[in-house]
Amino acid sequence: MMPALLLRQRSPRHTAAALIVAGLLASLAACGGRGPSTTLPAVAPPQPGEVAVAGADGRGSADAQMALQMGGLLLPVANGMRVPAGGGLAAELFFAPYPPAGRSTLDVYVLNERTAEPLADVEVSLRYEMPGMEHGVAVQRATARGDGHYLLPLNLTMAGNWQLAVQLSRPGQRGEIVLITTTRTVAR
Repeated sequence: MMPALLLRQRSPRHTAAALIVAGLLASLAACGGRGPSTTLPAVAPPQPGEVAVAGADGRGSADAQMALQMGGLLLPVANGMRVPAGGGLAAELFFAPYPPAGRSTLDVYVLNERTAEPLADVEVSLRYEMPGMEHGVAVQRATARGDGHYLLPLNLTMAGNWQLAVQLSRPGQRGEIVLITTTRTVAR
């Protein structure tokens, strides 16, 4: 009786989000947590207002946290993970170092979401900021390296919460990937 009472007290949106995350975790548990390296790691879902922890091994890190903001959910992010961007676009994101801190680089490999073919005619940019701080928004355009590969330097100048929005655009298609990261220390 108590769990039903708790579900009735939560908002429908919060309950739906909790059910989606529970379904994802149940799917991972059913397959034994095995699969390609781009599979989400089996970690506890974040509580409202928290960011899921994901370190270099996908299991956690004392120095930083990173999550993908998708459909109102925060999902753990593994380095090199293929992420849907919307508009038929997807990207594989590689940070060096991972998770990013201080001066870092982001290699973006843009793909057709359905066929996984590399796309070389895409404008890629990055908007990043510290929400809640009044530093403003930094915007950078990526340098095309060929075969759907784009390079972005970034400088997370101080420890704290950062929002990174990778924006993809080509004729007739637009997509965006929003990442949330928390750095506790800044690499020098």
